[in-house]
Amino acid sequence: MTEQTIRNMLEKDRFAKYCGMVLKEVGLGYATVTLDLKEHHLNGADLVQGGVVYTLADFAFAAAANFSGRVTVTINVQANYIKPANGDYIVAKAKVIHETKSLSHVRTEVFNDKEELVATFVLTGFRTKQEIKDEL
Repeated sequence: MTEQTIRNMLEKDRFAKYCGMVLKEVGLGYATVTLDLKEHHLNGADLVQGGVVYTLADFAFAAAANFSGRVTVTINVQANYIKPANGDYIVAKAKVIHETKSLSHVRTEVFNDKEELVATFVLTGFRTKQEIKDEL
């Protein structure tokens, strides 16, 4: 698997692109994704909507988990929101913590622009039999 193959696949993630997510780095078992926060990311209380934080974590998960070469989809997540994600941007850092033939377990941490921990996620992904190819 190459970095460019994963980038090509994730470039097609229309929702991540719509939200403004940017894959900064990806390699075997890890990924970093950023999001510049805009007004449309805020909820009615003028805080970053929790779903935005989760979506960033899930996108980082996708990059890290799929680097193994098989299409991997989220089947379970444990989320811990620690503090509001307000600021200019947020960053998600994902790391594969364990992988089996059929499952991938990834820990993703989200930080604000002051490098403060905003949320932690442990995502479990199902590793399908579908191989990731450049034309995907």
